[in-house]
Amino acid sequence: MVADKGSSAASDAMTNEDAGITEDIQLPSTYDFSRDDAVTLIVGPGQKEMFVHGTYLTRDSDFFKAALKKEWIEDETHVIKLPEEVPSTMAHYMTFVYDNKLPFDGLLPETREQFGARWPILIDLYACGERFLNRPIKDAIIKELLRLVCVKTAIGTWSPTGENVNRIYRGTPEGSPLRRLIVDIHVTKGKKDWLSPNANAEFLMDMSKALYDVM
Repeated sequence: MVADKGSSAASDAMTNEDAGITEDIQLPSTYDFSRDDAVTLIVGPGQKEMFVHGTYLTRDSDFFKAALKKEWIEDETHVIKLPEEVPSTMAHYMTFVYDNKLPFDGLLPETREQFGARWPILIDLYACGERFLNRPIKDAIIKELLRLVCVKTAIGTWSPTGENVNRIYRGTPEGSPLRRLIVDIHVTKGKKDWLSPNANAEFLMDMSKALYDVM
């Protein structure tokens, strides 16, 4: 039956089932966007404020899950102090938390200089993931670094620097996948001029063990 112009209320009340329409309705996000979910991060010695959502912050981070327990929150104001973190690295971390994107996401370097500049940023971000116990960001960075290792620039392929190796070993624990990656790169692609006189002692030990394994 077709409703007349005077029965718009009845028409508005019709459901999809009444109209013979089947449609998958997208459920609303399970994340909390209320004021109560707001968290303030105080980052670095300069105490830069960053305002984030607790549900995003804790999604993949055991560190922040623990930090946002009531007994950890300063004065119950949802403030977390991170004096050792670098604001720019923390901004990259939160970009991944919200959008699942790494720095330079999807962009290939065009020069060796651009290529080399990415490694310290990604290494520091990986170390941030280690501290915050966030496995997805660490896995994503390993995948990205493997991709970059295979990229050839206009003047050849990338080779690791001693500073990158030292940065990795300063920011990661024993057995870290990132440590294993940099050792594997040296073992499979390495040249003698890659080694630095100031190479990390733990790295040299790990590489020696890996070389014995392939002999």
